[in-house]
Amino acid sequence: MTEKQVRQCFVRRSSFAELLDDLSPAQQAVCTALRQQVQALPVPLSEVVWRAQKRVTYGVISGAAAVADNFVYISIDHAVRLGFYYAGELDDPAGLLSGDDTVVIAASEIPPEGALADLLMAALLQRKG
Repeated sequence: MTEKQVRQCFVRRSSFAELLDDLSPAQQAVCTALRQQVQALPVPLSEVVWRAQKRVTYGVISGAAAVADNFVYISIDHAVRLGFYYAGELDDPAGLLSGDDTVVIAASEIPPEGALADLLMAALLQRKG
């Protein structure tokens, strides 16, 4: 990879729709469902889409400078993962988190909304705390 390609990989932001264009229909459905759950949280969030990395990062917007404190992300490789930046500190009574601090989601196995919503809220409260 050239130096210019490396810079573009880390600098260029994309839209969620552009990211979906690169995914299978099953991955699109999972990513869209996860995005809806994250965006349902009761605080203003930033969303940064990194198409080249197949990652969407969400942060809590705080302060007058609108700085985001990232707390959760969606990452796509062969599976779709919902990752938590501070998962080691989260209570996970439903046992959704895998060993790499993510919830791995197969296209046909989206976790129950309640359990996932509880985990998202715990992560949000942890960052706001």
